[in-house]
Amino acid sequence: MRLFPSLVVFLTFTCLTALRFQHPICPGTLFNVFVDPNIGWIALGFGWTEWAHTLHNITITVNMAVTDLPNSTYLGELKMLHFHKLLTTLPKQRWNVVFEVKFPIQDPLPDITAILLNGDYICSTRENAFNSTKPIKIQLYMEYNDHTKVQKYTGKIVTRPTPRPDTEMIVDNKFGYENTIY
Repeated sequence: MRLFPSLVVFLTFTCLTALRFQHPICPGTLFNVFVDPNIGWIALGFGWTEWAHTLHNITITVNMAVTDLPNSTYLGELKMLHFHKLLTTLPKQRWNVVFEVKFPIQDPLPDITAILLNGDYICSTRENAFNSTKPIKIQLYMEYNDHTKVQKYTGKIVTRPTPRPDTEMIVDNKFGYENTIY
């Protein structure tokens, strides 16, 4: 009889760890989590700050690269889930930040290229920032005011590949006629 509760706990833990993984660029800071088939994958991020003078405007910036963007009106979402003062014995006070990133596409998942908290890089990668397989770069920006408890976010497309024409015309100056290259 005691085996059943242990089995339930083990299976629950196994399922939860199977549906989340650390982000390769930001290990320990960002986790990709599968919520359900309707929502899909999201990213949960963690950070902290010691600067009490920035509490009136906490800013988080998430840069990501995607392969395709079928709907350019939805660039994803960024919101603060939890913000609290950390109880610590250290002389400096710390405030923890927990945030959520909803991706604009699910297959394949975007590459997070950088996360900034109050303008300071938490993590970044140069390899994924200039990846030709995911040429569309998106930036999500969130501002949270701890005194008024108001948050707002914006998203913008930073770079989009320029479309190339299907054919290219080359003029041969020697003979004066055009060659079409397909």
